[in-house]
Amino acid sequence: MTEQPIQPPKKRTPDLAILGYNLLAFALYTIVLVASDKDNVFFAFILSIIHFVVCIIMAIAKSRWAWALAGLLVLIIGFGTCVNSFHMGPMH
Repeated sequence: MTEQPIQPPKKRTPDLAILGYNLLAFALYTIVLVASDKDNVFFAFILSIIHFVVCIIMAIAKSRWAWALAGLLVLIIGFGTCVNSFHMGPMH
C-alpha cells in the first residue's frame, strides 16, 4: 500500500487582495472605455454590473464576504462614474 504525500493546506487569498484586484480591473476597463470615447461611460457601467454579478457568484461559490464587498464597491463606484458623466440640462 502506497502512502499519499501530505500536502500543505492551500493558502487563502487575503481579503484586501481580492478587493484590490477587483478595483484594479474595474479602474482599468473604466479608464480605457472613458478615454476612448465619452459616450462609452454607459457601456462601462453595464460592464460594472456584469462585474458585480460575477463577484456575487464568486462570493456564493467561495463563501467569502470579500467578493460580495468587491462587487458592491464596483457597482457603487460605477454608478457614481456614470451619473457624474451625464448632465440633465444646462448648468448655470
